[in-house]
Amino acid sequence: MAEKYYSILTNKGKELEAQSSATGKPVIIKDFVVGDGNGQAVRPDPAQTKLVCEVYRNAISALQVSPDQENQFIAQLVLPVDVGGFVVREVGLLTDAGELYSVANCAAIEKPENGVSVSLQYRLAVSETANVELKVATGDGLFLRIDKNLSEIAAKGEAAQKSSREAIGVLDATTVRKGLVQLSSATDSTSEGLAATPKAVKTVNDDLTGVKKSLGTAAIQDVTTSTSDPTPGRITKVGDGGLLGTALPVTDANLADKNGLVSMMFKQGGGSKSINFGSYGCGVHLLYGDSGDGSQALSANLFIDSSGNLSVEWLAIKKSDGSVVAKKKQKIWGPFNKPTPDDIGALPASRNALAVDLNTLGDRVNHGVYYQPSNAGATAAYHYPVTIAGTLFVTQSAYGCQQMYITYTGRLFLRAVQGAWTGSGPWSPWVEMYGSNNRPTPDIVNCIARDGSHIGGFVSGDAARPYLRHTASDAVVVLAKAGDSYTKAQSDAGYMAKTGAYTKGESDGRYPLKTSTVIDVRQGSPGTIVLKRNGWNYVPGGCAFTGWYVEGDAPLDDTIQYKPVQININGAWRTISG
Repeated sequence: MAEKYYSILTNKGKELEAQSSATGKPVIIKDFVVGDGNGQAVRPDPAQTKLVCEVYRNAISALQVSPDQENQFIAQLVLPVDVGGFVVREVGLLTDAGELYSVANCAAIEKPENGVSVSLQYRLAVSETANVELKVATGDGLFLRIDKNLSEIAAKGEAAQKSSREAIGVLDATTVRKGLVQLSSATDSTSEGLAATPKAVKTVNDDLTGVKKSLGTAAIQDVTTSTSDPTPGRITKVGDGGLLGTALPVTDANLADKNGLVSMMFKQGGGSKSINFGSYGCGVHLLYGDSGDGSQALSANLFIDSSGNLSVEWLAIKKSDGSVVAKKKQKIWGPFNKPTPDDIGALPASRNALAVDLNTLGDRVNHGVYYQPSNAGATAAYHYPVTIAGTLFVTQSAYGCQQMYITYTGRLFLRAVQGAWTGSGPWSPWVEMYGSNNRPTPDIVNCIARDGSHIGGFVSGDAARPYLRHTASDAVVVLAKAGDSYTKAQSDAGYMAKTGAYTKGESDGRYPLKTSTVIDVRQGSPGTIVLKRNGWNYVPGGCAFTGWYVEGDAPLDDTIQYKPVQININGAWRTISG
């Protein structure tokens, strides 16, 4: 069964046709694309967005409505002589937005690289979405191949030969002169009386083919007409755009051209401050396109001035009137363009010794680091805190600046402007910071002055056992907690009237259980006895009478209650015996 060749609209093409019907805006078909199907026959697929293997594309040579089928149009593309080295098996039509509008397959058409041009004819039905098998008046299939170069040459050659025969007969042309024409195989002859042999033509043709292969598409491109010719696709010469030659002179107006100055190496001369970069030098101008809405020309410049400084610039120029929309320019920091302390947020350091009244260094513009190299210069008249050489730091603060003065001996003083700056104040008093050279007194820090005590703390970390260590003897004195010891009045009231404190012997003699200290007293569980007639009734020893249960008119057989007295010695309870 013969292979079926046909063209179809892609899904994208159908979508575009629907939009065209709804809006009345035509679909613009712009380019013809050719592919070799990766060496295999292909079948058109409406889901395609590109060919299986594209090998060539170019603008459509001609596009017209078919004269014999009104629902079809015909597109034509000529494959030039110098394009080839592939077999055509698939083609497509592209919109002006580069979208694959239609795709088709075809019988294999070999396109050699030189010697012949091929015309491809493409028919497409646009009034329906079904696949349509197309017939061309010149034969079956979708494409008509016309080998123009060979046919035209053959026709002209035959006509010329016929004319010659009619006029003078057949010429006997040889490399030895005989008759009117002498042939030559030379490829470098300048003779006007010799004709080139096919061998000479082939030699030249082979040389040209080699040159064309080495040049690629450059062999058929035009050369630029000037050093700033911006025509796309042209071949540049040495010196174009300042390449491999002298940089091209430009002005500020050139760099800000509303149409966008082409990318180039440029120079500016003269040194006038009116020049864009403030000096003469050279640089690189880069035009990198338009803004998203196409209203602005965007470019960038790199410029090296005569002092060796590098500047960078970004430009956005309004294309309608040439006005500058945005311009960002900066000189890059380096040894010849060092940043200032303000540039990097640092305090400036004065190179000169202080020789002014410190009261005058209170405005915010005075911030920086200063030094005083001599004691003689640090005078009270100039409002130094002490007459000692040192360094002054002036930093910005609420009302102006604050000052910090550090002497070379390690003392530190602070003060600050306390109100609206008047040119010399108002300053707060100098305050010296505490340190090993300026220790605070006990009164200043609200503490007890150290006398004989060396160190204090708690025995084994027990907060109930505070102690002090004597500096000279290293002896430890354990202190009683507040509330754990009696006052002298309390002790006297419980023991005997005495002036002064008790001695160790007196304290020990007062309570013999020195190692078994009573820490608490209580009554134990209650007990009872029944009263008897005609005899003593006693509660047990160490117990106290606590109650009497009366029965009847006489105490006989009444119940007496008692409780033992108990003491706690070092945590253990003990009942007192009688």
